[in-house]
Amino acid sequence: MGGFSPKKSERLTDDQRKLIEENHNLIYKIIYDSKLDMEEWYDILAIVLCNAAMLYDPNRDIKFSTYACRSMKNEICKQIELSKAQHRIPADIICSYDRTVYDDNEKKEYVERLTDNRSFEDDILDIERFKKGLLKLKPRDQQVILMLIDGYTYAKIGEKFGISRERVRQITIAYANAIGYKRTRRHVYHKSVGVA
Repeated sequence: MGGFSPKKSERLTDDQRKLIEENHNLIYKIIYDSKLDMEEWYDILAIVLCNAAMLYDPNRDIKFSTYACRSMKNEICKQIELSKAQHRIPADIICSYDRTVYDDNEKKEYVERLTDNRSFEDDILDIERFKKGLLKLKPRDQQVILMLIDGYTYAKIGEKFGISRERVRQITIAYANAIGYKRTRRHVYHKSVGVA
């Protein structure tokens, strides 16, 4: 497992060593409270405690124990996210595009299985639907949609046109409906049934 390291290699001062010794039991508390494996997590959290001692500023209005606990909990979250990311694509699934695979007793190259079934005609229809949808909107609303496509946030767009973020969201929904997309409860756009 990875972990965070100090910005530069340096020795602990006597004050930092004292902080670590006085707060060493925090490692056990965090491991116990989080129901983690002692052998797997002790070393990681010990390094985090040392780094917290190095980075701690006693002039700030926070106790070292609070700072160290937050650092350790953040590291636990980070390590769990890293391990999840590593498990998303199992190593045995990664393969060469040139690899031969059998699909319905038919010999194909792996890359052929990955090809998109959409044709360029579908892309042209999507562009036409996009243009027709824009024409159904007021000029200001057209600019709002174009700014969204360019990556502007609702807040920035609202600032530019003097409208609220909620209004920008409503314009987006109206446009999505105009081009045949429906919003689900998760606020993800899906093509409507019967739309090319």
